[in-house]
Amino acid sequence: PQPLFESVASDTKRILEDAFSQSLKSFHFDRNTEFTESNLQTLLDDLKSIQRNKECLIMTSKSIQCLILKFIEMAIVHAKGGKENELRIMRQVLSLLNQSGYPLIDEVDTVLNVLHEVSFNSGEPKNVKEYEITLLIELYG
Repeated sequence: PQPLFESVASDTKRILEDAFSQSLKSFHFDRNTEFTESNLQTLLDDLKSIQRNKECLIMTSKSIQCLILKFIEMAIVHAKGGKENELRIMRQVLSLLNQSGYPLIDEVDTVLNVLHEVSFNSGEPKNVKEYEITLLIELYG
C-alpha cells in the first residue's frame, strides 16, 4: 500500500545492495506529476539504464494507473493540437514498462486495495444545478 511504499522501498534497497549488490530504483507518479518533454526523456533514459544495468524498479499499482491516466490526458491534449513530443516519449515509457516489466502482486496490496480506484476528472468543470442540491437536502433531511 502507498503509506508503506517508502519504508518497503528503502528496506528492500538496503537488503538487495547488502546481499546481492543489486541496485533498486523507485518511481512515484500521481495526478500532480508534471510531464514535460525534458523530464519524460529523463524518465525514459532512466528506465533504459535500469534495464541495461539489470537493476530493479519498484512502483505501486497506483503510480502505474496514474501514469496511464496522464497518458490519456496527454492524448486528449494532442488531439486538440499540441504536446506531440511528450506523447511520443510517454508512449515509449509505457511500452518499455509493458515489454520489460514483470509485475509482482503482493497479497496485502491486493486485499487492501480491492476497492481502490484511480480516476482523473477531465473536461470543463460544471456547476451543480440548484434544484439537485435542494433535492439532495430534502432526501437526506
